[in-house]
Amino acid sequence: MRGLTPEMSCFAHISRKFKEARSDYPRITARILLLIGSIYQVEKRLKQERAGPLERQRARWLESRKPYEHLVKLTKRLQRSKKIIPRSNLGKALAYAVAQLPHLEPCFIDGQIEFDNNLTENAVRPTKLGHKNWMFIGGEHTGWRSAVMYTFVEQVRRHGADPFAYFEWVFEKLMQNPPSEELENLLPLHWINERARAAKPTEIEATNVA
Repeated sequence: MRGLTPEMSCFAHISRKFKEARSDYPRITARILLLIGSIYQVEKRLKQERAGPLERQRARWLESRKPYEHLVKLTKRLQRSKKIIPRSNLGKALAYAVAQLPHLEPCFIDGQIEFDNNLTENAVRPTKLGHKNWMFIGGEHTGWRSAVMYTFVEQVRRHGADPFAYFEWVFEKLMQNPPSEELENLLPLHWINERARAAKPTEIEATNVA
């Protein structure tokens, strides 16, 4: 049984709260946003290089770890400062950051984990826009089932595949009544990997083409 993804926070939400405090504390917020920006610059480069999880993990340790740790220490120190009003925008941003920054630690352990949930928010936006129309569709467990379905759809889309083709394949497999221990093989990633293997030419085919 695979372990669950650890509790995560979102750098975008942390950053947003400091941007709201810029007009009151421009120098302090500029320093904090500069540290956050330096981490995002590393992520931007890794994305452009199409870096894999291990490459991302290594780059984060070598380049992003130091500004991240500095940010953790800085926000804690500023939160204790008597010069910053706790109820001010900056005071609220610091309290939020101190509570949420530790939950970004898994990003340095697993290169598959993102520093923010922007991809997820963008993926569920169509659902959010239409939720009033769909509020009364289904029964008590509709929300949970919808979340699972949308997760599968977006996972398939992110790999450039067709969600309809995936669900068609799943329903065909389910009609064969597979045992419960084999249901994990019906997850999107398994289907995507199967398709990739099928599309890759065998050694014999490659020799014939050559």
